[in-house]
Amino acid sequence: MPIAETDLKVGQLVEHRTRGLGKVVAAERGYVYVYFLEQEEADKATAFQLSFAVANFDRPTLQTHEELDSLPRFVKIDGGFRMEKRGRTFPEALAAFRKLFPTGFEAPDYLSGERDYKVVASEALVAAFGNGRGLALLEEGRVEAVVTQVLSLDTTNLMHPRWEKPRLAEALRDLEVARAYFQAVFALTDAQTVTPALFNALALSVEALKSEHGPIARWPATTVLPALLRPDRFLFLRPTQVKEAASRVGMALDYKAAPNWKTYASALGVAANLMERLRPLGARDLLDVQTFIFVTSIGVG
Repeated sequence: MPIAETDLKVGQLVEHRTRGLGKVVAAERGYVYVYFLEQEEADKATAFQLSFAVANFDRPTLQTHEELDSLPRFVKIDGGFRMEKRGRTFPEALAAFRKLFPTGFEAPDYLSGERDYKVVASEALVAAFGNGRGLALLEEGRVEAVVTQVLSLDTTNLMHPRWEKPRLAEALRDLEVARAYFQAVFALTDAQTVTPALFNALALSVEALKSEHGPIARWPATTVLPALLRPDRFLFLRPTQVKEAASRVGMALDYKAAPNWKTYASALGVAANLMERLRPLGARDLLDVQTFIFVTSIGVG
């Protein structure tokens, strides 16, 4: 819905037709400063004149989002607003995780609340589409059946059930677009060796996904199915959280808003680093690594 100038205050979620979902983190002297989920500069809000914001932003009905709700405070630096540097160190994140789950990744409440439903989704996907079965279904022209089965899965805490999954479902109604997307997903996850070309083909297919209700969350749409089909190899990527995780272990995420292999390869490097650190607590795969990243994000864990 259109947004009124009086609604453009700190804490308001806004949406732009190309920049996507963001949050007003500061306002002063006729300007609002917005941090977007998909932006290349990791910690700086973008300044907009109020008149531009009123004309170009919408006010989402839903005013909560797990990543935007957990952003650090923004402080004024050199005339702009940047995130306050208050991210957890890895030891602090580990302590927070162990406070939640004292017996680590084998804790019953961890399994029931964080892992089991992802494993169910993963096993269902592998049974239906793994080892060439997905590509065979596409060859037979059964694209609609693939779409239906994928969208029936419970991926809550991966694809957001109100922000992301409905838009992806709408985009996949175009069966030619859906065919290209699943072709790229299955080619990547079936491959013996992951190559930049295979990943970038998937990223390109995601650019074709369109929804009348707003932009598709590109990194989640790119990585959710690979992460479930091959949790030994692929990480589900939420940019803000993975950027924070990278800083905890002293690594840089070579981030670009548009999905690409170079960024994803650096994210996999972060995931491998975390996997080695978390293995003594019982971490099995990148589903566990992703959950650790999620539950220890500032404002979550």
